[in-house]
Amino acid sequence: SPSCTTCPVSSHCQAHQCSREGEIPPPKPPTRRKRLELSSALAMIDDKVLLARRAEKGLFGRLWELPSIERKKAESTHDQFQRLLGPQCQIKSELAHVERTLTHRDLSISVIDVFIHSDTRLDSSVYIEWPWVGVHEIKSLAMSSAMVAAFAQATENRSEIRSLAAQLAEGVPVLGEARPKFARRRSPSASPARTRVSKSSRPASPQKKAKAVL
Repeated sequence: SPSCTTCPVSSHCQAHQCSREGEIPPPKPPTRRKRLELSSALAMIDDKVLLARRAEKGLFGRLWELPSIERKKAESTHDQFQRLLGPQCQIKSELAHVERTLTHRDLSISVIDVFIHSDTRLDSSVYIEWPWVGVHEIKSLAMSSAMVAAFAQATENRSEIRSLAAQLAEGVPVLGEARPKFARRRSPSASPARTRVSKSSRPASPQKKAKAVL
């Protein structure tokens, strides 16, 4: 609320003179939160999972995730997945569902069990990479916390990756592994380290020797 009594220019304020301080300027209406609903495909061949990395711009830019589509009322999830993954993909059952609250959005992720061929190519307008990744390599990739939770929930009952799912569910870091530390080597041209000599090992001066004799 305006503090007209302490304002140095209140005598020149027309809103104050008309007693309309609370109306001018009009208060901004509260921003309506948007809801984003994603369906993510969990496709596995042996011990590898199909992951995709988004383009640099936009939400979740350059992060890795399960290939996802934004659910739309005008089009079925099956048709959207076929356009993203190809007409030969087989849509199975839902494996997990996660809800998250972002800064400006309410996020919903449903993970769907999907079968596709290993040579499938994704829509390049959405993703810049889509490799098959070993399940134990996933921890070293940058993924959003919501996608990590969805992946962990969807794979908790799969014996081949149960341990990884448990680690992800417990909050194991997924933004890259720590780099190993190397000991610094002194270059050959560097000056040698000085050797400190204790007082007891230093040779006595002639004057001190004379005093000792006397």
